[in-house]
Amino acid sequence: MNFQEKTGKIRIAYIILAYKLPEQIIRLVNRLNTPESSFFIHIDSRTNNVVFKSLKQALNNHGNVFFLKRHASKWGRIGGVDAVLEGIKAIVESKQEFDYVVHLSGQDYPIKTNKEFQDFLATQKPKSMLQYYPIPYPGHPHIDDSINYWHFYLFRWHIIFPKQNTFSNQMLNRIWNAAVKNIKLHPRLPYGFSPYCGPAYWCLHFDCIEYIYNFLKKHKLYYHFFRFVQYPDEFFFHTLLANSPLADRLQNQRLVYLDFSSKNAHPAILTMYDLDAVLSSNKFFARKFDSTIDCSVLDLIDKKVFGIY
Repeated sequence: MNFQEKTGKIRIAYIILAYKLPEQIIRLVNRLNTPESSFFIHIDSRTNNVVFKSLKQALNNHGNVFFLKRHASKWGRIGGVDAVLEGIKAIVESKQEFDYVVHLSGQDYPIKTNKEFQDFLATQKPKSMLQYYPIPYPGHPHIDDSINYWHFYLFRWHIIFPKQNTFSNQMLNRIWNAAVKNIKLHPRLPYGFSPYCGPAYWCLHFDCIEYIYNFLKKHKLYYHFFRFVQYPDEFFFHTLLANSPLADRLQNQRLVYLDFSSKNAHPAILTMYDLDAVLSSNKFFARKFDSTIDCSVLDLIDKKVFGIY
């Protein structure tokens, strides 16, 4: 008899990636904390050690909070994948009995109660919630470029090989274009996989987590391919699972409310003016919040959703 059969509860492991706002991370953990939850937290290695140590000390009395080996998770590079893989490794090797693993950022916040989320997951087993799209992705050529060219970073330069006009400097572009003009060498996904992309954050059934862990132990080439992909965290897990025997268990949906109305590469910071839209959505989490910009929106969510005054 498993944990859910014994207790009627879903066991959830949260992988949280963060680099700032330690008080907000503590608040997030406290709001999600239940006897059925565990937290695997990755703090960017570039974050000040004083901040990191104070965060560990503040959460030290939580027996269900674990801090992961730290990586430099620069946006758009492989470090974000490395951080999540540390979480997956820690979760699988902990031998704890989890039903779902939820990947969040430190600037996410729940907008439904823990019971509502539990009830939802109980109706979904063994499905996983992952929003994904096949590549090519019509109308978004920059996304296609992320996986169809090799991406290298040299000092302040982002080199896209063998794409033409990869620099902002015209003279450099003329030299570069002449050098790569006849090169047709493009990256090809290993194992005959088809590429998929989507938002970096997801909610996966534990069967998917075990599949990822075991696949990567045996197929090292897959990880190495994504070292040269731009925004690999938006391709890595989506491509692997959509090409897996578990593909038919994927629910193509996102559980996090985001506001991209400004058409920026990053979601907008949510404030109290967004509260009605956030709370009326059918999502379970929202991002991104920044308590140094607007803390009142989190206070209002606590009041309206959790009854905390």
